[in-house]
Amino acid sequence: MKRSAYHTILLAFAGACFLACENKDYLYRDVSSRISLSSERIRYGNSIIVTDSLRFSFMLLDPEETEETVYFVAHLSGQAAAADREFRLEVVAEQTNVSPSDYTLGATVLPAGKFEVLIPVHVKRNVPGLDLTNWQDNVTARLHLRFVPNENFLAAAQTTQRFLEFTVIWCDFLTKPESWSYWIEQAIGPFSQARYKFFVDFTGETEFTRYDANSTTRSALQAALRKALQEYNDLADAEGRPRYKNDDGSDLTF
Repeated sequence: MKRSAYHTILLAFAGACFLACENKDYLYRDVSSRISLSSERIRYGNSIIVTDSLRFSFMLLDPEETEETVYFVAHLSGQAAAADREFRLEVVAEQTNVSPSDYTLGATVLPAGKFEVLIPVHVKRNVPGLDLTNWQDNVTARLHLRFVPNENFLAAAQTTQRFLEFTVIWCDFLTKPESWSYWIEQAIGPFSQARYKFFVDFTGETEFTRYDANSTTRSALQAALRKALQEYNDLADAEGRPRYKNDDGSDLTF
């Protein structure tokens, strides 16, 4: 009787496990191939920053530029394959406020022998129903994507949920970059769109990572920006044009 009862319990347990595995089959098969989604890797000091979203501003482009292509990363954990492998992304409607006519999502294929691939998203500056220049209300366009397991990457759901979804955000105003640190603020002042735009126009850069870790480079940046701003304003005064203004209409300073 005891032996029979023991076998009955084992069979019941095995049956329950089988049903559980059958319901979540993709969680356990092909564990060597997993896809995660993230921003392009940005080196910040000795660290690599990756995020689950990408934010782009058309204000960094000339006014006549009405479209742009931005990129995020699909990264493979596991073994590279000898053939191209397609993976699937779906739009999460409840977290997206744009229509298919406002963007174009590029091919989602991991090339043979590769461990990551850049996924292009072609976005438009003008989105019907959204004033993307409205920085006061932080109006942005949002495309939220989610990885969907398929026959090539059945195990992706084992990765951290954060990296199974990715949001592309775009607007037509400038927001404070993560690299605008306390030390950068001490050197050139608090963040404003005008101050950031002047830095971008003068240096051609959008990040402060190479200045943040060194007081000498921060001081040199401050001096260079002050000199460039003074030259701009002197020429504006001579030509009867407005001086460079901050967001609140006051003269910009560094």
